[in-house]
Amino acid sequence: MKLINIEDYHKYTYLFKNLKHSIPVVYSVFENMYDGVLYVNDDIKPRYAILFTLFDFHYLVGEVNETDIKDIEKLIFNTYIESHRPSELVFQSDTAINDQILRKVFKKYSDIEDKRHCYKVDKDDLIEVYYDTDFSSKIERLYEKDELSKKPYVQYVFKEKDNIVSYAKAFMIGNNEAEIDVFTEQSHQRKGYALQVSLKLVLELIETNITPNWTTWPFRKESQALAKKIGFKNTHDILSFIWVKKD
Repeated sequence: MKLINIEDYHKYTYLFKNLKHSIPVVYSVFENMYDGVLYVNDDIKPRYAILFTLFDFHYLVGEVNETDIKDIEKLIFNTYIESHRPSELVFQSDTAINDQILRKVFKKYSDIEDKRHCYKVDKDDLIEVYYDTDFSSKIERLYEKDELSKKPYVQYVFKEKDNIVSYAKAFMIGNNEAEIDVFTEQSHQRKGYALQVSLKLVLELIETNITPNWTTWPFRKESQALAKKIGFKNTHDILSFIWVKKD
């Protein structure tokens, strides 16, 4: 596997053409919002690529076959894990064939599989909910970087005594799509804060021609309920292969 220099990432984005999910996660690396690590099987005529991000989610894309399994396994479970020491890895792919490849790669190390729910927003439903909502004056719009991002991003926050107790962030933006992160402190949940900041954020994204992505795990029932309340529809699921470091 060939490690690609960041200035050459643009040469290999075509390998991701069949990826229909996680667009802002992947392209936030290609558009230099976050660091990442890109490998291809050959830097002249590559068939496939592996992208590691700064987060838990990583990707196998392209034309992969059975003879590549050992190289992929070595890269993930030797080279990457030994050098980066992650506590968890989540791998996803661009095709059903590559899902089968990942299943064989992970078989020796982990049997954990799950599906991540993907939601797209219905603009009309969103606007209806938006104008039926009473917004607090405590909501603020921020535009700033964090400790990992190289570029600022928009977020709406709800403050109590100058402390952020709830937020909705478009923390990954790439290829005109945004990945959303929503959080509310436990002591402030069920007060409508997450609904308000999420509505503000999603409407701004739509009005600036950025497609909001909402993804969540099946066990995150509160996240699913909030997404549906805002006007998001579950469009598809992403098969995910998960490795967790043993104690």
